[in-house]
Order: sequence, then structure tokens, then C-alpha cells
Amino acid sequence: MQSLRRAWSWLRRRQQEDQGPQLSAEDMGYYTENSFFSAREVAVLYKKFHAMCKEGWNVLTHEDLTSIEEMLANPFAPRILELFSEDGSGFLTFEKFVNMAGVFSAKSPPEVKMIWAFALWDFDGDDVIGDESLADDLKQGISLITQTDESSNPSALATLGEEQIDEVVSRVLQEIDPNNYGLNYADFRKVLQRMPDFINNFHMNFIA
Repeated sequence: MQSLRRAWSWLRRRQQEDQGPQLSAEDMGYYTENSFFSAREVAVLYKKFHAMCKEGWNVLTHEDLTSIEEMLANPFAPRILELFSEDGSGFLTFEKFVNMAGVFSAKSPPEVKMIWAFALWDFDGDDVIGDESLADDLKQGISLITQTDESSNPSALATLGEEQIDEVVSRVLQEIDPNNYGLNYADFRKVLQRMPDFINNFHMNFIA
């Protein structure tokens, strides 16, 4: 009988090792109640989180996160990590990792995405996005298109020179902030509501 119990215990340990790290039932309940994810999806995120963590660590570093596919080509990756770490360190615990994955998931409501998008551009946390920040981000986005659009029929933006990019940015700023006051959240929300593609593109899949 003792030999049978030892064999059963050994088999259980092997099964747990094969399955990788697992959350307790209590923790699983917490994350399913406080995120947009099912228990299966939380388990996938937990396994992925620990696969990325350095041995002996229970946080993801800036280096860990910016090397994964979802972040690799994202020019806003450093700011995203700074924002979701909350203390600005760029280090994410599992809870903060779930929060970030949830905001960028397809399950996240548009309003949630808009709130976090506003926070992403509100660098100084004063609840106003200044024209300088808007201009820098617009230029960064256009530059990214210019660098990555190598198709035989590139988009119009991909063919712009530096002076033309400045002109596009100036016109966009004039349209969305004609008085140069900067954008509060209500203003920002109105702009995004005219840009349905933005919400669709504010997406990264950490479950796959």
C-alpha cells in the first residue's frame, strides 16, 4: 500500500511539473472576477508570464517584455510598460501583466481602451495631452509607416519626406486642437470616436 501511495505521489508531482506553474483556486477566482479573461485564459497568461520571467524572479523586466513578439515592433512599448507598471519602473507583476493584457485584448470595451490610450499620451499625468506630445507621437507613427511599408504599392504616408510629415502633423493638430490648449479626456474621446480603426488597432493578443 505504501509503495502505491509513493507511486501516486510521484505521478502527481510529474503531472504538475509537466503542466508548469499553476495558480491556487483562490487566486484563479480573483483573476477571473477582476479581468476580462476566463479561467483557461488566465492559466495561459500565468504560464506565459513565468516562461518569460528570469529564474527566481516573479516580475517581468523591461528587457523580458520588449523582446516578445507582441512588443518587439511596437514603438510605444517603453511607454506602455512604464504606464502599466504604475510606479514607472517598467517591471510588471502577474497582476499588472493581466491588466495590460486585458486592456489590449479584443474583450476590452472601447471606453476602457480610450481611457488607457489617453493615459498613454498623457506623459506628465496632468490630464491634458499637450500639442508637443501629440506632434511627437504623430511623427513617430508616420515614421514607423515610412520604415515598415515596403510593399510594391506603399501608402501615401510612406512616401512623405520630413517637411511633408511636418505639414501633415501641423494640419492634424490644427483640426483636433485649433486653440492650442491641449486635449483633455473629453476632447480626446471625441477625436477617437471619429477614428473607429484606432480602437480596432489598439490590440495585442497575449493569449495565443
